[in-house]
Order: sequence, then C-alpha cells, then structure tokens
Amino acid sequence: MYTQEQILDMYFDRNQQAVSATSQMYGAKLTRFADTMIAHEDALECVNDTYIAAWNKIPPERPIRFLSWLYRVCRNIVCDRIDWNNASKRNSNMNCMLDELEECLADSDAKYEGELSDIGRCLSDFLGGDGKESAFRETLLVWHDD
Repeated sequence: MYTQEQILDMYFDRNQQAVSATSQMYGAKLTRFADTMIAHEDALECVNDTYIAAWNKIPPERPIRFLSWLYRVCRNIVCDRIDWNNASKRNSNMNCMLDELEECLADSDAKYEGELSDIGRCLSDFLGGDGKESAFRETLLVWHDD
C-alpha cells in the first residue's frame, strides 16, 4: 500500500501506477460517495473520470489533502453527469409520460384529413364555377368553428 505522498510523486513522475494506486487506496470511498448521488453505473464512470482528471491535473497541481481534492473533482463530475442526465431531451421520465399519453389521444391526422378533403372538394367546385358558393361557405364556417 502506498502513502498519499508516494502516489502524488508517481503522478509527478508520470508513472501510470499512480492511477491504480489511487484506485486501490481511494476507489471504494469515491464510489460510495458517488453512489449517494447517482445510479451505480454512472457512479463508476464518474469515479473513472475522476482518475483521468487527476492524471490530467497533477502536475502542475499538488493537492495537500489528496482525498479531499479527489472528492471535490468527483463531486464536480457527478454534478455534470446529473445535469446531463436531466437535460430535457434526455429525461426518460418525460419520454415515458409522453408515450403513455400518446395512447390516450385520438389520431389527429385522421380528423384533419377528412376536413381537408372536404375543403379541397369545395374549393375545386367553387373554382370550377359550379355555383356552389353556399356549400363552400358552410364548410369553411364549420371547419373554422372547430
């Protein structure tokens, strides 16, 4: 088992063992921390992203309290994941509700197809000069009132 200083030295030496040592020493704590906020699969991804962030930010940073620093990085990644999951286009709860409502609603296309064909027929009759202006006006009034 490594100490915090040894792990930070590995990061500064760009030794890839630093990531696995971080995982061994702090992985369970970080996973538990992330699990309290998001689903387990997302929590595991966030913890892995925390290791990547540590690799990219150390050096030049040298955290004094490494675990606290990792918690802060992990928390920021988790918050970003929560925002991403709750974006309006990705909100599965909303999609589920809309799917359920879709079954309850009447088919609006069928309603308008009939009305449009009636209007089209009346317009053709009117423009054709058959003198059926009254039927055309009645159809427009009925359609407009809906």
